[in-house]
Amino acid sequence: MFRNYLLTALRNIWKNKTYSFLNIFGLAIGITCAGLIFLWVEYELSYDKSFAKRDQIYRVMTNQTYSGAVRTFDDSPGPLAPGMKAEIPGIRSTARSTFNFNLLFSLQDKTIYELGNYVDPAFLSMFHLQFIRGNAATAFSQLNTLVISETMAKTFFNSVDVIGKTLKVDNNKEFVISGVIRDLPKNVSFKFDWLAPFKIYENDNTWLKQWGSNSLITYAEVEPKANVSAINKQLYNYVATKQNGALAKMSIYPMNRWRLYDSFDANGKEKEGRLKYVNLFTLIAWIVLIIACIKTVI
Repeated sequence: MFRNYLLTALRNIWKNKTYSFLNIFGLAIGITCAGLIFLWVEYELSYDKSFAKRDQIYRVMTNQTYSGAVRTFDDSPGPLAPGMKAEIPGIRSTARSTFNFNLLFSLQDKTIYELGNYVDPAFLSMFHLQFIRGNAATAFSQLNTLVISETMAKTFFNSVDVIGKTLKVDNNKEFVISGVIRDLPKNVSFKFDWLAPFKIYENDNTWLKQWGSNSLITYAEVEPKANVSAINKQLYNYVATKQNGALAKMSIYPMNRWRLYDSFDANGKEKEGRLKYVNLFTLIAWIVLIIACIKTVI
């Protein structure tokens, strides 16, 4: 019976070659477009999934009120990270990070700008960076050291066996390479090719020790069964207990929401960010696919 149905279908296609071609071509285009959109949606939904501790990692967000409107941003003061770890129950670890620096690295006649950050040692283990050479425990045991990406190592040395070798930074200081990490996937919330001890940046900028210096990103890893609401309640007025008149109201924001949300209204409340585009394009993909199928059948 199936053979008869197949032969009948082939005869109909042959009798109406142009019409059949247009239908099949339209269906193929519809499936291709929908498939590409679904691949993009999957990519967006997979952001930061490569981090093993993503369910326990948070970023500190700051709310400040200006002219009656609440502004929400991820800048925080230098003393916040050690203070949170020492004084707020449920916080397992904290790490400070600068925003990206584009520094000039030199090796003999090779000079290239590379993007990276100054970070606390806890950053290396918090995000479970995969070390090809060296390890997270000892990478920042000395001050002027560098952890670089696999790509950066090959760019300068054509090898990943570079532990103990040096690079000159901004034609000034020599930094010793203490670790090489595997390149980060494309679908993560931050990009860098080098990391250096935060202590270097702190020594050059003593104002970072002030509670009013909102100029860093602070990450926190919470205990597996931590009460995040209780942490946020204690953190909300935490800065005010350290500096009289401080306006900053702090909270921790989960890594699982960094990509698709991470947008706030004038009242400091979270709203849809990229998620609305993900939902919109998902709907479009289904509509295109359904129309293509219906057009083929009719």
